[in-house]
Amino acid sequence: MKLAKTEAEKEISAFRAEQDARLKQAQEAADKNDSSLDVVALHRQADQEMAVMAKDVQTNADKVADMLIEVVTKVQMVIPEARKGVKAG
Repeated sequence: MKLAKTEAEKEISAFRAEQDARLKQAQEAADKNDSSLDVVALHRQADQEMAVMAKDVQTNADKVADMLIEVVTKVQMVIPEARKGVKAG
């Protein structure tokens, strides 16, 4: 579960950095064009998208952790036909 949380935090951080860059560009454009309404709209949109991502992370964190645990702990004790008869070394 810690792995899922870490991955989600990385994804949120990357998204936040992307949105901050977009906001910075918009603010620079606003300084040139004096269109503060666009900056406000962009900021509001970024906040909404981040809220959706945070909700998705919360909703899916347990499912992802359970899936990872299942995959990691599942061991197949069958030797594939292609490996049978092959000598090591």
